[in-house]
Formats: sequence, structure tokens, C-alpha cells
Amino acid sequence: MSEVRLGDTLAFPDGDWIAEGLLGGCLRLRNLRTQEVQVVHVTALPQLLAVPPRIAADVSGPRALDMVDDEHASDVAELARHVEEVIYGASRDDGEALPDYSSELPSLSERARRKAAQLTDAGRPVSERTVMRWVTLYRQGGPSALLDRRQFRKSAPLGTLDERLRDSLIAVISRATE
Repeated sequence: MSEVRLGDTLAFPDGDWIAEGLLGGCLRLRNLRTQEVQVVHVTALPQLLAVPPRIAADVSGPRALDMVDDEHASDVAELARHVEEVIYGASRDDGEALPDYSSELPSLSERARRKAAQLTDAGRPVSERTVMRWVTLYRQGGPSALLDRRQFRKSAPLGTLDERLRDSLIAVISRATE
């Protein structure tokens, strides 16, 4: 194995583990047989695996959360908590099982539907599809993948405008303001 992505199965001497989360430099692993959860730093993986992995470059880096203000970081943390409730059926804060999101429900989409209804009732209208998109993003890159990256885009409002039209507009505006 040359890279690790969330959802990958890793073979350790004591059994197979699935990569469930990434936060900072730590990887959250769950034993597929015993359901035991373990958090290991990515630098420990080479000693645990026969072939050392590399972390996939296209996964949102955990340091992305360092680039945002506290308000955005807390929004992402709250969103991650909601997504974890859908995926695991329990609150990460206290580990208490939540009946509406129990892993015994027939499907992940049913848990997502219930979460969408809960958030809509709380004043944040979202669809089941949006919750499923959040689940996919979370599984691919952990909490930092849930960060709204639109605020980091470079603005180029005239970037795709035909040059001839842009030049004409500039000329007309220049004449009008002189």
C-alpha cells in the first residue's frame, strides 16, 4: 500500500483496521473484528505496516483549519459533529448512542434523512443529498474537508471575459468618467 485514504483497510499484526478519520497528524482507526478504536500518529504507520504508506496529496490537509478564523473553525467542528452522528450513530462528545442515528437503522441514507430533518427543524435547511455529500467529504478528508473553500478563491470577476469586450468596456467607462 503506497497511500492511505479514509475508508481504506490496513493490515496490522493484530488484524485489519479501517481508517476512519484524520485530524492533525493523527489517524483514527477501527478494528474490523473487535470494533476497538485506536488513534495513531501518521509517523507511527511505517513501524506498524509492512509497506510504509504515504498520505494522499488530494485529501484536504488538516492544517487547512489553521487558515480560518475561530468562527469558521467552530462551524466546521459543529458540522463534523453532525456528520459523525450520521456515520457512527453516537455523539463524539460523550459517546452516547443516539437513537435517531443508530447504526442499526437500515441504511446510511435513512440516518442522513433524519439528520437533514433535524437540521431543517433547527433553522438550517438542508437536504438529505447535502448531508450525504458532507459524509462523503468527511470520509475523504476528515473535518477539514468540510471547510467552505469559497472564501479562499481568488476573485477574477473579469477573468473569463473576452479581451475585446473588456477593452471596449474600459474605453467607454474611461470616456464617461472624464
